[in-house]
Amino acid sequence: MISNLQLLGIFFSLAVSVGFPLTLLLVWRRKTRAPFSAAAVGAAMFFLFAMVLEQLLHHAVLRPGGYILTHPWAYILYGTLAAGIFEETGRLVGFRFLLRKHSGKETGVMYGIGHGGMEALLVCALNMALDLVLAFRLNAAGGDASVLSAGYQTLAASLQTTPAGLLAVSGVERVIAVCFHIALSVLVFEAVKRPGKLWLYPAAILLHAGLDVFATLYQLGILKNIYALEGLIALAALAVCLPACRVYRLDRAEEKMEIPEESAENG
Repeated sequence: MISNLQLLGIFFSLAVSVGFPLTLLLVWRRKTRAPFSAAAVGAAMFFLFAMVLEQLLHHAVLRPGGYILTHPWAYILYGTLAAGIFEETGRLVGFRFLLRKHSGKETGVMYGIGHGGMEALLVCALNMALDLVLAFRLNAAGGDASVLSAGYQTLAASLQTTPAGLLAVSGVERVIAVCFHIALSVLVFEAVKRPGKLWLYPAAILLHAGLDVFATLYQLGILKNIYALEGLIALAALAVCLPACRVYRLDRAEEKMEIPEESAENG
């Protein structure tokens, strides 16, 4: 049987992974009039670069018994840099070629909402929706997993033993991840749109890799506590969000300084 607390954890993560980016999208659009197309491009670039191209590379490189999978240092280096390079390059391509007509800094934030929102949908929301269906079917059958097809019985058995807190952590993680993706999108936007700031693109790759180190250490069993993992990820995300906010504010200040100059020229 799936307890009420476990159901609450699933509902929480499902609601947050869908509701948080959607709310940000609508609020940011209303506040800044940033184009919805930026969010659509962000979502599309995440899917193409992270879910298609990066996975193709993983399939080619991460072979059982291969060097990377048998050497932890190589796995950490590859795992962290691959995600950073693919996702930040996706942002670069999106801003440079698909959003080249949009130079307002609000576009970077909107792109990040789309990028993070698509990840939240694919990584969390779909899994939580599946867990919810399994939970209802299990409870309706009195906890008898045999009513499920063989492919889902293992998933159901795992779900039955997953603590409610761990199910809710997935939703918290998505909030952190969306904020992190917005911050990186601001940095890459500046790299593409503002002269002399191209260095922010490789910086974004390294910052992305730095956060992913913790997840890779957890996958290898070096970092064992999931709550410690999420705490470290939250701190790493905050360390990226703070300078990204500063970059965004400086961009705004520069825009305000340019307005009087343009007015004087027009006069």
